[in-house]
Amino acid sequence: MAPFTHLHVAGAFSPGHGTSWPEDFAEAAATDGAPALAVTDRNGLYGALRHVRACLGHGLGAIVGVDLAVLAEDPAHDGACAPGRGGAGVSGRVVVLARGGNGGAGWGALCRLVSDAHAHTGRKPKGTVPVGVLRSELAARCLDPRTGRPVLTVLIGPDSDVGRAMLGSRFLRPRTLFREWLEALPQGVAAVELVAPADGEAEAPIAGGTVRMLRLAAEHGIPAVLTNAARAAVPGGEGVGESWLKPAGLMHDAARRIIAAAGLGPGDLGNLLSNTESIAGRCRLDPGADLGWGAMGGAAAVADDVAEALKELGVRFAPRDAGSGVAGHGFDVEAAQAERVFRRVLERFGPDRAVLAAAPQSARAAAEPAPPACGQPELLAAAERPAQEPVPAEPVGVVLGDAGLLDRVPVQPSRLGPPVAQFAPEDLAWLGLDPVGLRGSAMLDIVAHADAEARRMGGVGLGLEAAGAADDQARWLEERHPEAFLAARLERCRDPRSQRDLRAEADSLGIPLLPVDVALSGAGHRVERVTAGPAEGRLGVRLPLGGVPGLSRGDVGRLVAGQPYASIAEVRDSARLSPSALRRLADAGALDALHRAAARAGTHADVVASLAGLASTPPGRSAPPVAGQLTLELA
Repeated sequence: MAPFTHLHVAGAFSPGHGTSWPEDFAEAAATDGAPALAVTDRNGLYGALRHVRACLGHGLGAIVGVDLAVLAEDPAHDGACAPGRGGAGVSGRVVVLARGGNGGAGWGALCRLVSDAHAHTGRKPKGTVPVGVLRSELAARCLDPRTGRPVLTVLIGPDSDVGRAMLGSRFLRPRTLFREWLEALPQGVAAVELVAPADGEAEAPIAGGTVRMLRLAAEHGIPAVLTNAARAAVPGGEGVGESWLKPAGLMHDAARRIIAAAGLGPGDLGNLLSNTESIAGRCRLDPGADLGWGAMGGAAAVADDVAEALKELGVRFAPRDAGSGVAGHGFDVEAAQAERVFRRVLERFGPDRAVLAAAPQSARAAAEPAPPACGQPELLAAAERPAQEPVPAEPVGVVLGDAGLLDRVPVQPSRLGPPVAQFAPEDLAWLGLDPVGLRGSAMLDIVAHADAEARRMGGVGLGLEAAGAADDQARWLEERHPEAFLAARLERCRDPRSQRDLRAEADSLGIPLLPVDVALSGAGHRVERVTAGPAEGRLGVRLPLGGVPGLSRGDVGRLVAGQPYASIAEVRDSARLSPSALRRLADAGALDALHRAAARAGTHADVVASLAGLASTPPGRSAPPVAGQLTLELA
């Protein structure tokens, strides 16, 4: 029996739709003697590179496509206008396959098409604009602009608007829709997809509109192909039903039932099966020529370019794993500056050469080894395959390439806004695109704060180009500038228990912790020389106004901008504080040093109590004494 090639296969990279991993599909297809296998996951190419790898490992030809929604045209809006996209809903879905043997033109068109489908969806995973393309956008990607030849094949099947209309009562409606497709698509691009009926259901081809689709294809001279719209590699999966990777024998039986239901003969049966294999051959990708598979990446040179961008930005960074002896191509950067770093690197290299890299939401703990060039890579055991979602999560680096990067990598909007590659970072290595890792480091935040404090006090700091990993830089500062290092750790610590531990550590090291003072404290912890008391002359850490519970950033900013202060009334008026903000400062002891009367006879409690009158008195009017309390000097 002749082999059979499946052209419509969606697996676990189509969450909620498919169930099997690329390796499972490839094993099943190879066992059946198939010459090639397609992957057509929904809405993206997230698993495409793993599919190619799995096909290579089993000696199969790799076919790659996507199952995309087609947005209904909204006559009230220009099709290019984002607010109108998706406003009229989704008209249906089609399967789009990249053609091979054209130097990557088909793969590039498919990548660009998928990027088009996501371009207007926004940053939120469930935005108001659905993932999909207008028919005009799909048509625009079907020809190679250099040669004018078709580079995509569009399968119009039962999920398309044509197929859905076949189930309706309006007999002419599907014919009208099909003509609209043929008028929109370039010649030689369209094919009709017939999905195999369930086993034992002889009437299914007629009841499901399959025969009508077959006749429609014949009437217009459009090839029809057979698929099983597979969602699992083997039968028995929950919710999969008959949609699994059926062997050639069952697919040939399904083809015979469709032809018999249409009243056609053996020649038509041969045409249906030969059309399927002909399109499969046309869409078979050459991994090397079409994808650049196994190409050597220039990660070291790219990393140097990124390092220069980081220096220009003035952000502290450190080579990742610098002390491990392994030549890495990534950097740790200040966590507080990570978003700024990502944006700046992308701006430096431009949108055509740089995109973000992001790990999937449930990525494996350790990356796989670097892949060999177009070899027979060892496949993952089933238990070791990651149960990952295809939606990219937080950025972990940048992918840099030449001006044709977006012809090799499909993208979608990230949480930050700029586009992010749909491929996992470890999979990009198969295309010779080694991402440069950029990871926010909380330790570098501490190092940056400590170094700034050491320099502000006249000490010798590290500088932005300090060598060594983040831990090495931190160790250097801790040894030479313990006060600055403690201030930085206190600043970055948000856990109350850890804060208490750090205060105990300060006591053991003999580093004074100076109380929060509205006239002396900054927004953050900072080093200050003690001017009075038992610790006079030593360096201590002044507690910050930013640590006063309940103060807003605006309050803190105005307080720091208005320093120094001569009275509590001046604090209130200059910083434009609310009564509640004044009370919070008083509760924290930040006003004690300003209250001259409190220094003579009053107490901290007196300061807090006296604020009731001050806070309720408009600026410029004196506060009357409070009965039963010590009268304190406020101004």
